[in-house]
Amino acid sequence: MQKVHPAIDAEVLRVVGKLGKFEPGLQKGTPVDVYYNLPITFSLPKSNQSQNERIQTSEDKPDQDFSGKWVLNNSKSPLFLKEGSVNFELNISQKGSFIDIQRVVRFPDRDPLEKHYTYDLDNEGYASIAADSTHSLRAQWSDDKQSFIITSEVIANSRIKPASYKRIETYSLADKGNTLIVTFKEIRPESPLYPDNKNNWKMVYNRN
Repeated sequence: MQKVHPAIDAEVLRVVGKLGKFEPGLQKGTPVDVYYNLPITFSLPKSNQSQNERIQTSEDKPDQDFSGKWVLNNSKSPLFLKEGSVNFELNISQKGSFIDIQRVVRFPDRDPLEKHYTYDLDNEGYASIAADSTHSLRAQWSDDKQSFIITSEVIANSRIKPASYKRIETYSLADKGNTLIVTFKEIRPESPLYPDNKNNWKMVYNRN
């Protein structure tokens, strides 16, 4: 088992210990080892208050408001796309510590692709544990509350060499709130394409 946190590790062992004695698999009547995944998902409890009831003090409230419709500036983003070929949009709604992000990719000849995400920047995140991998996600404000950071990580459990993939997205405002800069940092297993184990880039959006 890939360790995540002492409390989570202990709970996994407690739950698995209650499953009872397993019957071995049989192959031609002979007991054999059988490997399989046993997914265990943890979701940390949120506050008993609803989103609308949550009250932030002026000290905790972020100075920046990311709400609005944002359109990718192709000339300032390293995607090398022809103008008008594909359009990227972000529709963001911010209410207190909750950030809703709708990602839209528009094509000239087919229906757009849309994905919707909701993050609670005051939550501790979650971890999903399976026999072969561990997934974790956390969204949080920066220390100065001028930007927010989304960190996702996948750890593949391997008897030979565990491999991890981490992606860090940082959202910041510039140009008096009219420009949204999203920087990405990926840390992945070494490969011929990424011998230094890292990949960094940014995307610049204009408020629409």
